[in-house]
Amino acid sequence: MIRAWRTNNGTSGGTEQAPAQAEEVTTIFLAGFPYDATHRELENLCRFLPGFVRSKASFNRGVMLWALFDSQANAEAAISVLNEQAFDSTKPGEVMRVVMAKSNMRDMDSTPTAHGGAHGGSPQGSLAARFHAQAAQLQAPRAWSHPPPASPVGQMRPAATMMPAKRARTMPQSQDSVDTVASVGAADSGIDEEALNGFFSNLPGFLAFKYNQKMGGGFAKFQSPDLAREAVQAAMQEGIPAAIARSSMASN
Repeated sequence: MIRAWRTNNGTSGGTEQAPAQAEEVTTIFLAGFPYDATHRELENLCRFLPGFVRSKASFNRGVMLWALFDSQANAEAAISVLNEQAFDSTKPGEVMRVVMAKSNMRDMDSTPTAHGGAHGGSPQGSLAARFHAQAAQLQAPRAWSHPPPASPVGQMRPAATMMPAKRARTMPQSQDSVDTVASVGAADSGIDEEALNGFFSNLPGFLAFKYNQKMGGGFAKFQSPDLAREAVQAAMQEGIPAAIARSSMASN
């Protein structure tokens, strides 16, 4: 807004620019969903909350949701209702993380990121930046630091991400009992330690993560071999190199 100012003798002294008022953010950002959540489930999650306007789900780099409300008060009320609640009642230990977004949804074809700005249908930024942003915004600091057990031939070696068929056939049957995922070469794909930890820690059954700089990745331990195999599939769908490790990570 432009306004005039006057000198002491009453004459016009010019104009000055009034400070622009900051926009009220009424959009919330949600994460912590199971990897198999559907678009329909997410889009209808906030439907019956007071002041809900619309929502938009994203599966580009993990499962995320933005929801727009008609006022900041209703957006904050939605956060208090949804934050730390289980999306799936059969998995009460896996809770949603809900925060206020840094910018508002503009239209149905643009979605604000958790750190401000908006992007269209194409992914914005590197894979590492997206996971790093989600981990920094939503994940509490974790103190897991469990080293892999030593073996007679040295440190635990991860299974290759893409194994020849002949090698796969000769793999020991005990591999079925391994509950640890090995990610080799993630750093070469631009995925750093915090981003890798942030991705695995959002998956069902996650217990601990150990980074290994020499292998350019790390190890993620899960509650069961089945959950570890599901984690491998989820990682490969996101372009993260992953395979079942040679042996399970020690839990103490």
